[in-house]
Amino acid sequence: GPYPKGTNAVTLTVVDNQGASNSCAASIIVLDSTPPSITCPANIVTNLPAGQTSAIVSYVPTIGDNCSGVTNFSTPPSGSSFAPGTTTVTCTAVDAAGNTNTCSFTVTVNATFTWSGAGTNSFWTNAANWVGNAAPVNGSALVFPTNAARLVNTNTAGGPTNLASITF
Repeated sequence: GPYPKGTNAVTLTVVDNQGASNSCAASIIVLDSTPPSITCPANIVTNLPAGQTSAIVSYVPTIGDNCSGVTNFSTPPSGSSFAPGTTTVTCTAVDAAGNTNTCSFTVTVNATFTWSGAGTNSFWTNAANWVGNAAPVNGSALVFPTNAARLVNTNTAGGPTNLASITF
């Protein structure tokens, strides 16, 4: 040894203290029973691009194995479109012997709300003040274009207080 993975033909020979010997053929079978390693990226948080209904998110898990031939796949795959909300991604590494290992992480896409100021007041809770007529909620990303109406506005009681970002 050491022997490579698979079936290895060997000849075993014994010799006694008188010098007499005998040999036989045998097989040494080396199996890979060690799963590959896989490390997922940290949880990903991103904002939905303005005017889009989903965000393209790419990532690469780190994989390794004690033998060559490890591959990985993720569900959903890297480069997929993610809708607003939180999605769990599961990554799996598979080696040439069929051993597997998995990890998971989350992708959170925060909805983006763009201020129009088109409502009858300047309150954040008034859906008419936002492009698409939907008021922001906690976790939203807010955009206030410089040419929008009512740039002096108010987050009323009960409005969102935990925001992903505010862009002016």
